[in-house]
Amino acid sequence: MTYYNTSHLKNPALGKAEQGAKNQEDLILDFFVDNPHLKFTPSYVWNHFESQGKQWPITSVRRAITNLTKRGVIEKCITQKTGIYDMPEYEWKLKIEKETLFD
Repeated sequence: MTYYNTSHLKNPALGKAEQGAKNQEDLILDFFVDNPHLKFTPSYVWNHFESQGKQWPITSVRRAITNLTKRGVIEKCITQKTGIYDMPEYEWKLKIEKETLFD
């Protein structure tokens, strides 16, 4: 499940919220895929999409990043940068499977 129904929504509002969360995750994953060797904080991802007119709460971006990490498509790095609240944030990157030299 991509949407956490903490506000106890019922259908059809719940279905709309779930679809919106899925679309958001897809867009964020596409962003990581388009930048496969770079690392990003949640704040950076949030700023990137806000500059494109997306009005997402930072908590929604963090939720999407958590879900993508659980799915195994992005991974948390050990490096940190200062985020939008002047606090350190971990960076994430696309998870790329290591290829063997003899394939």
